[in-house]
Amino acid sequence: MERGWTIVGVALGAKLMYLFDPDRGRRRRALLRDRLVRLSHMSRHELQLEARDLANRTRGLVASALRRIPAPPPSDDVLVARVRARIGHVVSHPHAIQVKARDGHVDLQGTIDAGEVEECIASCAHVRGVLSVTTELDAHEPTEVPERPSVGSRHWKPAVRLLAAAGGTLGIALVGRAIRRRVSA
Repeated sequence: MERGWTIVGVALGAKLMYLFDPDRGRRRRALLRDRLVRLSHMSRHELQLEARDLANRTRGLVASALRRIPAPPPSDDVLVARVRARIGHVVSHPHAIQVKARDGHVDLQGTIDAGEVEECIASCAHVRGVLSVTTELDAHEPTEVPERPSVGSRHWKPAVRLLAAAGGTLGIALVGRAIRRRVSA
């Protein structure tokens, strides 16, 4: 038993000599402090991640439990909005499909790519509040050439519009600078 305490004492003494060395002790203590601070920050970050994960899982369980409770049927307008939102995720041209709803029964009309019909109908049938889906969709083969938005189109993604505007502004600024240099020369 005494031998174990002796080994512990020797190890502790060596560590203290290492940390309080007159030449390099200050640097070693600073490194140790920095490592402990980093460990503290990482632990706090991991704890926050775990707490957020637990909160999200709890929220999901509550939502699943509440979904099992029968809710009053949605209005026709709400049902149309839900179906249009779902169609937007599975169809390449959702604007070409008209959606009508009446008492939980949904009617789809318009044109659609032939390969998207089944997925569109199946996804509409899974919308909460839909009792049945009837279709009068005109299925056609998809076109080979993808549609491209024209210059200045409102269909560009916001990031593309921002880059195009920045590029145009930069171009105008460079042309203006060149004209000023030419006039002053």
